[in-house]
Amino acid sequence: MLGLDIDITMMVIHFVQIFLQFSIMTALFKSKVRWWVTLISSAVIAVIHFDSFLLMMAVFLISTIGYYGLIAKMRRKQILLVIPMQLFLVSTISSTIYVTIQLVLPELNLVYANFVSTLILCIVLILVTKNKITAINLTRDKITLTLSLALILPALSFTASEHILIFYADIIPTSIALWSLMGVIFTKMAVVYIIFILNKFTSEVENAELQKKYTATLEKSLDDWEGIQHGYRNLISTLKGLCRMENTTRLVEYINALESELVYEKNIIEINRSLKDNMPYIYGIVLSGTAFAIKNEIQFSINVSARVFDLKTINEVQLSRAVGNLLNNALEHANLSAKKYVSMEISNHLKQKIKIVIYNSVDEKVDTSKIFKKGFSGKKGHTGFGLYEVQTLVTNLRDEGWYVDFSISCDDNKFVAELLV
Repeated sequence: MLGLDIDITMMVIHFVQIFLQFSIMTALFKSKVRWWVTLISSAVIAVIHFDSFLLMMAVFLISTIGYYGLIAKMRRKQILLVIPMQLFLVSTISSTIYVTIQLVLPELNLVYANFVSTLILCIVLILVTKNKITAINLTRDKITLTLSLALILPALSFTASEHILIFYADIIPTSIALWSLMGVIFTKMAVVYIIFILNKFTSEVENAELQKKYTATLEKSLDDWEGIQHGYRNLISTLKGLCRMENTTRLVEYINALESELVYEKNIIEINRSLKDNMPYIYGIVLSGTAFAIKNEIQFSINVSARVFDLKTINEVQLSRAVGNLLNNALEHANLSAKKYVSMEISNHLKQKIKIVIYNSVDEKVDTSKIFKKGFSGKKGHTGFGLYEVQTLVTNLRDEGWYVDFSISCDDNKFVAELLV
């Protein structure tokens, strides 16, 4: 009966550990899974038990691939990294606890050791969620992902030696086993530190590039606004002159022109309200676009109905480049057309995804079958590289398994570009 109680206790502890491991990894990779879904998944996996280490490893691989791929909706690049990271976390904690017990409390039994392991996983989960620690930068590009795997996988190979040292603890001298395990643990700690630095470095490089782009667009918009202010001074001078001349007809025309400028004021309010804090990586781009529109007398409107702004399929630098290309393309085409208008809409699709749609006026239908060819353009003096670059980015992301989409359409009066990320 006592043996049965221990088996049930171990199964419960195993279930809690799986739940905590999944929760830690989904938090690290910003994957939102309802807690009860993770709870049920962990319970199902915990029931499965084999005495064979190889069979249990097979269960671990199949169950984790199924959970992260089907439930957490992670993509290939993330799954490729998250499973070794989970195994790395578990093996590091278990070997650390074993060494500590052998040095401090050698009489402690297996149940208590697993209870301590569960407690450590709880602490790790609290630290990850409270401090909003993320490892998603490790999957941003192939070089970072390759370096991360090159560090984790060799360190994981030590897990086999750990099991041998623990399993044959009665044969191998305790001092040799302990020193060997301590060496493995310190190696793993070094790997954790290097990966942490790599993740931080990748994030800082991305932020620096984003800040550089943000600063450049703001500087450009400030230059444009100086020109606009100069134009307003000219308008005021003209109004004063018309008042002195008592030219009512021309005065009304100028007042109507000034009234139309209120649309741009509305745009600025919308941009500051919706984008400055929620999507700062495209704030400067849209602000600069507004200044360009005013300077060139293009009717530009923006509507932001989105309430969720988290990026899961694309990073901020990539999206800022894509939006910059699409908006510049729209403004330049509109500036060459007769009606001269551009409209931009940012909304949510399927609650979590972001959809950006940009319309612009055209005088004639554009051949969309050729537009994605590198170098093609419907504008004189332009290479057409902007749309080609956006399409290439989306194609690469889709090849990696991300759910993103980019489409264009055109009729005789309107060109539409739609980006879903």
